[in-house]
Amino acid sequence: MRHKCGALANILYVLKLSWLVLALLPACGGKTESTAQTGTSSGWVTCHDDSGDRHCVGSCEVPTGIPRPCLPLGTPAPPAPAPGVYDERSCPAPLMRCATYCPSLLDDWDNCGACGKTCPPGSSCEGGECLTGTKSLFSYPVIDAAYSRALDRVVIQSTTSLHLLDPHTRSDSEIILPGPPSCLSVGPDGTHAIAGHLGGAVTYVDLAKQAVVGTFWLTSPSAKSVPVYSVVLAGNGYAYAFVKDASRASQDSSYSVPQSLFVIDIANGAVSATSEPDLTRGVVDSSGTTLFAMREGFPYGRGLIRYDVTMPAQPVKTVEQRNEYIGGTLWLSKNQARVYTALATTLKASDLSHDDAFATAGQLGSIDEGAPDGTIAALTGNDAADTKGGASELKTFDPVGLTLRGARRLLPVVTPEGVFVSQGRFVFRDAAGTRTFAILHAFAGGSNDVYALASF
Repeated sequence: MRHKCGALANILYVLKLSWLVLALLPACGGKTESTAQTGTSSGWVTCHDDSGDRHCVGSCEVPTGIPRPCLPLGTPAPPAPAPGVYDERSCPAPLMRCATYCPSLLDDWDNCGACGKTCPPGSSCEGGECLTGTKSLFSYPVIDAAYSRALDRVVIQSTTSLHLLDPHTRSDSEIILPGPPSCLSVGPDGTHAIAGHLGGAVTYVDLAKQAVVGTFWLTSPSAKSVPVYSVVLAGNGYAYAFVKDASRASQDSSYSVPQSLFVIDIANGAVSATSEPDLTRGVVDSSGTTLFAMREGFPYGRGLIRYDVTMPAQPVKTVEQRNEYIGGTLWLSKNQARVYTALATTLKASDLSHDDAFATAGQLGSIDEGAPDGTIAALTGNDAADTKGGASELKTFDPVGLTLRGARRLLPVVTPEGVFVSQGRFVFRDAAGTRTFAILHAFAGGSNDVYALASF
């Protein structure tokens, strides 16, 4: 966040331009010394570098601090502006030209509703207005959520359906599920998801086609149902369902589930149960060959297990790390080298030995590493691991050493009934990695829970 203040205005303006140039370099050619370009007849050029191939106005270089508007390669390049003139045609819709770069006037903190209109500290820009709280409310409760970067959509699980939400435009599509869902996982390709049901089944969904593909029962429908509390859709053609309630496990030391992990073959619906007891949730690496699962319950205590799932239907335990400071939701780092847990414990994925610790993190409610530079965005707080949301801050961490880069208090939620303190549930970066969005939860009195989407 940047603003001018008294006699320091000119200095801060220069700093602001410097920051802006550094922030936009990757979007328009990256490191200019290693960038190649080819010309186009329209005045746009095609830039090639480590950031990918893209169209940019005029040049891939960024001389004298002038960021160039860019489009992904394959997008038809619009007509070029007149030489030396930056107009609306320079910016891909729905962005607008402001001086030398292309912000969204709907949610850009420095250009909120109009070029140069900067929101004051402690506020946000929503719909072109500077607000001291977020009022972008959902019309449905949020049970679980994940992000599809392939579709650039937030996938939200509500009481009867999945929603595909465009966080930029707030457009929303709904996919009706065959029963009330309890948990959600989006596959690594971002085009498919699986939803778990407390009634003892999982539903496989094609997000790109917005259609239910099939529902698979863990046991015979006529038998006693096995509730699904957590599910993972792997990239190996299988899904892994966990049937032990982690919330109950943390409160009842005598609560045990002998067969807590079920394996589902998506191609034919075949289901098999493993003999592993008291597993509550997990995560699979991007190659689909390693499963990390949390164990919580007597007599094992808390611990993390690494399974080889090269044979997807037959998980083989390779390493187990028992530690009372391991618990809650699991995440894998972008480079697949670390496993993060909600208690802010970080383990090496290779052997589950301890790795760097998050600086001043408290507990972790949600993590995203979608930024181009690998910066970690995390919702944190003393009770952030609570599945109902207890995070009070959005913090950013350096991926090397997990040192703290910045922190921001979450904004309150504004409703027609009043303004309520919010708690963070989920954090995501968009497909480009340039915008951060958080789903907030607020208790608006009684049983009236309110959910909202905030942008940063």
